[in-house]
Amino acid sequence: SSPLPANSFALTHDEQKIIGRHRSSLKSPFRLVAYNWKTKQAETLTTPIDSTYGDFYFALSPDGKTLAFTRCSAGELGYICTKSLIDGKVNRVTPEEQNINSLSWTADGQEIIFSHSDNELNYFSSAGLSRVTASGGTPEPMPSNSMRAQNPAISLKGQLLAYCTGPSRASAFYRLNLKSKTEELS
Repeated sequence: SSPLPANSFALTHDEQKIIGRHRSSLKSPFRLVAYNWKTKQAETLTTPIDSTYGDFYFALSPDGKTLAFTRCSAGELGYICTKSLIDGKVNRVTPEEQNINSLSWTADGQEIIFSHSDNELNYFSSAGLSRVTASGGTPEPMPSNSMRAQNPAISLKGQLLAYCTGPSRASAFYRLNLKSKTEELS
């Protein structure tokens, strides 16, 4: 079987590895692995506790040295961690568990922006965007016109944040200027 699932991948900056989720059985937690194209070997990046859902959403920092990920106790209910890909140190970023749906780094690598909802049973219930410093702290809500914001993506220059709302067939796409805090619907 393949060491990586068929969704949610990231390429390392040297383009030698692909990072993705993997679970060895339906009863085991998801963990993050890096698959090396040349050696055809998978390296385990995270080791969640067996009784949890595991490590799920993730994003590679702009400099490629740190991996942000969600460590989930059940479903998407979890907290954000970072792992240095240089020394292996893991740091818990958010203090409380939330229903986290996706995450993204700011262009300068100083903050993580993530989408979340208040109801663990309803993916679209009161979802919004928040930001937290990469070193850890209390998340701060971000301005947005939508209560169902998800899948944040930040431009390489770091001035624009794009996100969508709703399921893919009925999504609306928004763009938020991070400097002026002005938002527009596409």
